[in-house]
Amino acid sequence: MSTQQRPSVISMPRSRRSPWRTMTNYLSQETIRNAVERLGQSRANSALTDYLVFKRALVLANMRADGVTVETVVTGLRAPDYVKAVDELTRVADEGERPHFSPFGARRDTGLGYRSKKYPSNGPSDTVSRWASWPSRPLEHVAGTSPKQFKPIFRTAHELEEILLIKGNNPKSSGRKPLLIDLAIWLHRGSAVSDDDLKDSGRGLVESTKAALGVTDTEIEGLFSVEASAAELLTVVTRVAPVDYLPVPPTQAQKAALPSSASVASVGEADVEDVIGFVAARGFVFDPWQVAAFITAARTKPFVILAGISGTGKTKLPKLVADATGAHLRHIAVRPDWTDSSELLGYERLDGTFVPGELLRVAREAIDNPDQQFFALLDEMNVARVEYYLAEVLSHIEEREWTHDKQIHSAALAPTARDTEWSAVHLPGNLCIVGSVNMDETTFGFSRKVLDRSFVIEFSTVSLSVVKSVEPTQDAQAWDVSRWRPSALSLGEHPLREDKDVERIVAALETINQALAPVQMQVGYRVRDEIAMFVLSARDCADSFVSEDQGVINTLDLAIAMKALPRIQGSGVAIRAALEQLLQWADPAATAESTTGLTREAFPFCADRISMMLQRLDDTGFTSFWL
Repeated sequence: MSTQQRPSVISMPRSRRSPWRTMTNYLSQETIRNAVERLGQSRANSALTDYLVFKRALVLANMRADGVTVETVVTGLRAPDYVKAVDELTRVADEGERPHFSPFGARRDTGLGYRSKKYPSNGPSDTVSRWASWPSRPLEHVAGTSPKQFKPIFRTAHELEEILLIKGNNPKSSGRKPLLIDLAIWLHRGSAVSDDDLKDSGRGLVESTKAALGVTDTEIEGLFSVEASAAELLTVVTRVAPVDYLPVPPTQAQKAALPSSASVASVGEADVEDVIGFVAARGFVFDPWQVAAFITAARTKPFVILAGISGTGKTKLPKLVADATGAHLRHIAVRPDWTDSSELLGYERLDGTFVPGELLRVAREAIDNPDQQFFALLDEMNVARVEYYLAEVLSHIEEREWTHDKQIHSAALAPTARDTEWSAVHLPGNLCIVGSVNMDETTFGFSRKVLDRSFVIEFSTVSLSVVKSVEPTQDAQAWDVSRWRPSALSLGEHPLREDKDVERIVAALETINQALAPVQMQVGYRVRDEIAMFVLSARDCADSFVSEDQGVINTLDLAIAMKALPRIQGSGVAIRAALEQLLQWADPAATAESTTGLTREAFPFCADRISMMLQRLDDTGFTSFWL
């Protein structure tokens, strides 16, 4: 992460600076570091940062309003006041994966207070959106606004304390409210300060901060302690770099902690064959490749969607695999009335008590049992719009990273929960989310955001003539949890990233993108990485990627069908041209000449689906991947 400090954070009014000063001074490394440490140990929830972003954005908007009172905050990367407020309160670097930092509650945060580069777009606004069902919410979404706008609601000091400060005992908390002077120090971390600012234990800094944030006496009473800092406010003549006063970021402190071959147990061919035999012994009809694909997908990324017609065993497969490997499966039935994440992550009752959601409970159970693998099955997940209730979870999946002890962690799932028992629960590395979906006229489709972040395994081909007998119970062979651990979280950190197979994968995807570019449906880096990691992981059980009649399945063919083709839908000449070009690539024998320029490798999985999509386009004038 770059440690170059951005320009002055909060500009000081000229009238408050002494005319006799001949040298610019800045707060010292020690002063800022101590303030950051105290804020990190205070009772302040990380959501306090998000709240103050809105307060600062409102002040900035009114400063530019030429006397007209502005009562709402416009969010989004195109809202200059909002972006400036985010930068002033959180930005500590100009580049890198985690250029933002929230000092409040940093000691209790698995990310040590650091926030990803996506924080401006989905951080503060997501926090406020989660407050929608809270009776004491201090900000409210203005219905019908796009981009979203929020307006403040008056709350008493007690109500603000209830929602933005944690309660109860926590070993990583001092049990005290954050000092207002420490917030002032944080906001002036890159600003020039004067002697007047530092008099009376920093009274000038405090007054400047109150004005910059527009905080009221009621807000100060509920959220802060106005005690002076016990330490002297020291200055230096040069601006201090963030690296000198911030905790070491996880991405730097744990760089050497990426999993080694010793920490990631490989899954052997015999292991997967045992699972396939376990499933078959219970009378269920699955091709060996379907079981192998599910296991490989779950080991690559903890979000797998099982799609297809009803009655094909989509819900049963993860249960059987869990039973065969000694893992635990928790069933969560999705309901049509889910419009936000409250049922999964939790919500607050009218009396102020926090009710944890079903997924939050499973995540907590997985954290408490790190030596066991867990699956959370979202049954019939598309009876409601997945983007509405799962968006925050999808973001957390993308932000996973390694810890110093070679575990995987994400940011807290419900950081605004006032109950400290739940506010730090995150997505652990031993939890995989599985969704079962029926693709018919009674359900919702998937956006590209969801498809890009999941592996989609289809169960639509059935052989009704096959009836398997139920054999005597076969003992399960429990897997060590490390067998479910991915080799890497991105292709860039994968030990086989320079493998010849990766070159072949990239060449295939570049050809696909050439065909999809005219209709703007190309795949991106995320899809590239996950297809490559799936194919590399599938080597562990290559002999299991066969059909019931022992036909060999090309894992790259399968991965492209799972990750790239589901994004294609539409009508018209451009869609037809894209599909026809893809068919030439997938089935070289289908045409006398191929215009793709790719070597003559056949992809029968993709070819079958593309042919079906073209036929549907002929029949109905519209096509999609789904039946």
